[in-house]
Amino acid sequence: MTERRTALVTGGGSGIGRAVAHRLAADGFAVAVLDLNSDTTRQVVEEITEAGNEAIAAGGVDVSDRAAVNAAVETVPAQPGPVLALVNSAGITCPQSPEVRLRSLVSDEELAAITAPTLVIWTSDDPSGPAKAGLDTAERLPAGEFRLIKDAGHWPQWEQQEEFDGIAREFVGRGV
Repeated sequence: MTERRTALVTGGGSGIGRAVAHRLAADGFAVAVLDLNSDTTRQVVEEITEAGNEAIAAGGVDVSDRAAVNAAVETVPAQPGPVLALVNSAGITCPQSPEVRLRSLVSDEELAAITAPTLVIWTSDDPSGPAKAGLDTAERLPAGEFRLIKDAGHWPQWEQQEEFDGIAREFVGRGV
C-alpha cells in the first residue's frame, strides 16, 4: 500500500485555510489543521472526518510565535505519512514592534535547512516588496522554485485565479 501524504495548513480554522484543508483532504491528503482558534480548528477537523477523510487538530497556535508553531508541528504524527505539503494561510497583522519583527525573521541557515521542494509565489505589484525579494528567498532554499504572477498585488489567488491555481496544481501534482 502506498504511504499517504500529509499536508499541514496554518490558518485552517476559517476562510481560505479552511477551504484549502477541505480541498486537500478531498484530494487524498491527511490534513493537519493549525489555527489560533481551537474551536474552529476542531470544527474543521470534524467536518473533514465526517466526510470520510483524515485530519488532526492543532488549535491555539499563534503563527507569530515560532516556538508555538514548532511545538504544534511536533504533535503531527509521522503516520499516516510524512508532511509533504505546507500551506501558510494564517493571517497576521504586520508586526509593528522591532522585537516582533526580529523574532519573525528567518535566517539564511534556517532557509538552508528547508530541504523539501518549496514554491515561492510572488506578484508583480506586491505591496510588501519587490519581486526580487521573493526570488532571493527562493534562491536561498535548497529546493526553492520561484514563480511570478503578473498584474496582481497581494491576492493572486483572486486577482489571477486561473494562473495561480495552475501553478499550485502543477507543483503539488509533481508529488513533491
